[in-house]
Amino acid sequence: MRIVSHGGRVIKVGNMIVSFIEAMSERSGRWIAWLFLCTVLAVFYEVFGRYFFNAPSIWGFEVSLYSSAIAIVVSGAYCTKHRSHIAMGFLQEVLSKRARLGLDVFNLAFAGIVCGVMSWATAEWGWNAFVGWQRTGSVWNPPAPALLKPLIPLVFALMCMQNFVNIWKRCSRSDENDKVVGQGQSR
Repeated sequence: MRIVSHGGRVIKVGNMIVSFIEAMSERSGRWIAWLFLCTVLAVFYEVFGRYFFNAPSIWGFEVSLYSSAIAIVVSGAYCTKHRSHIAMGFLQEVLSKRARLGLDVFNLAFAGIVCGVMSWATAEWGWNAFVGWQRTGSVWNPPAPALLKPLIPLVFALMCMQNFVNIWKRCSRSDENDKVVGQGQSR
């Protein structure tokens, strides 16, 4: 996507920022998707060991819990980029293109503000978990909270920026391909 000024010049800094945010959202989602496979393998190992050999592991549950939690948290930016969240498009179907644009901009701005506030609100919590190397307190006692909690404000910040990039993209192409978001469609 290129950001073009009214004179036709490409604004390189804006283009680089938009490209960077979109690349971070895309790459984080594609890389973290593999963590879901790790979760499945950990659950399979745990179930197989527990029910076929009567030898449960002390780590299976926590690995599956925290790996899926990390995958779900980090995939938020990817879903925001592709606008693949759950949406009820019935209201947008009856609106004009201009009203749909206004509703989309409002929704994206609201989501961006909420993500920004959540990033700010969880930053100290995540930092304290990381600096204190917070552990689960279980028998295995891994430092999973020290790794998961700092990701939450970082991903909220990325989602905040991605929502504002989505506003820019939505406004810059408001008259072309004006489809209702929802039912698996993305913009």
